[in-house]
Amino acid sequence: MDFIFNIIKADYLQRTRSYSFLITLVVTVFMAYSFVPPDSANYTTLSAMGYKGVNNSAWVGYVSAIMTTIMLSFYGFLLVNSGIKKDIDSEVGLIIATTPITNFKYLLCKQLSNYLVLITIVAVTFLVSIGVFLYRGSGYPLILSNFIFPYIFFAVPALFVVAALAVAAEVFLSRWSFLQFIAYFFLCGACMGFINSKTGEHSSGVFDPFGLSLI
Repeated sequence: MDFIFNIIKADYLQRTRSYSFLITLVVTVFMAYSFVPPDSANYTTLSAMGYKGVNNSAWVGYVSAIMTTIMLSFYGFLLVNSGIKKDIDSEVGLIIATTPITNFKYLLCKQLSNYLVLITIVAVTFLVSIGVFLYRGSGYPLILSNFIFPYIFFAVPALFVVAALAVAAEVFLSRWSFLQFIAYFFLCGACMGFINSKTGEHSSGVFDPFGLSLI
């Protein structure tokens, strides 16, 4: 068990100290600020049946959670996709191979470290969204549960799948990095297309990790 914890910890610290993580974090924070435009803005990031929501806790929490999930589901995959490759290139994999950890446990460690990296960005975005609400809330009361539940229902499960797909892509397409990205984005596009073609049907939610079918 100590081996698993140490691998997850080392991988997580290595990733969160990289420039790519910092760049992704800055971009996500900026996007989180842009997700909730002021009332006077001439644009909106999300509308429900053609209506623009008011900047209360429910709307800001939902918009920030769903937009964060969508954005991180795309470029978050690029951030966490090369975990196994880095172990091979840095020869850390040779050290791990001398430990009694199994292949399954090693892949599980990579998946969990991927997930923790993405969840860290989500946690920062969550705090930023609350700050944006307090700045642009137009006097509406802060209801914390309206922020917590959308992130739990949308971001947490969706990014768990993204972290797992990143590991699966490296395992099955390890020699063709560009095919990993193509296959992943094709899968995302297929899910989005299925949602659009099944609008109004309950079954579309099965293929909807972003929660767009609820709009």
